[in-house]
Amino acid sequence: MEEHHAVLTQEVIDTALKDAPESFGLYDVTGKQTHDFSGHNVYFTPGSTTLNILDPQARKMRKPLTADYVNFVKVVEQLTHITSASISTCPPRHTSL
Repeated sequence: MEEHHAVLTQEVIDTALKDAPESFGLYDVTGKQTHDFSGHNVYFTPGSTTLNILDPQARKMRKPLTADYVNFVKVVEQLTHITSASISTCPPRHTSL
């Protein structure tokens, strides 16, 4: 197997740091700003990705569906002290909502 490597020279790093914006924001689907990455602002994003979930109705393990992710996002949007969460599921295929 052939390997490929990227080399970041000091010049490339210095240029990237010089050209990077001093701040940026993230917005939700309605256009409301949810994150302000300026100054010393930082955000904790809890979560990880699951490959299987416990179906609450069937009470059995199964692969997550798109609808499970939609429900997760709806819950996270209600949490006042959590501004974002990392992707919680990896739906194997598109399903109707």
